[in-house]
Amino acid sequence: MSTQGNASVVVGMLSLFVTLGLAPFAWAVWVPVTAEQLFWLFLVACFATAGHYTMTLAFAAAPLAVTQPVTFLQLIWSVALGAAFFNEAVDGWVVIGGGLIMAAVSFIAWREHVAKKRATAKA
Repeated sequence: MSTQGNASVVVGMLSLFVTLGLAPFAWAVWVPVTAEQLFWLFLVACFATAGHYTMTLAFAAAPLAVTQPVTFLQLIWSVALGAAFFNEAVDGWVVIGGGLIMAAVSFIAWREHVAKKRATAKA
């Protein structure tokens, strides 16, 4: 989709559908927020939107074999930040599962890159 549409449209659709999809779950546990919390939520939303926008631009500009492994840094950062700031234990199964997912998707992205290269060379 990132090569077929404008990055703003991709991020806008992501924001719209995630908001609509998660709204019922948020409504179930909603608590009023203070003005300070609203400010921080707005700031987080701005950074998240900017991140999604730039990531969409990267997906459109570079092959998946290049961009996909970088996406896995999200897993590493979430585990590291969870351990550092929320005192979450780094479970061995999380490391094994994350490694398996990273290896599998990286292999698939590499395989598709090689297949596309071969198809281009034959044509």
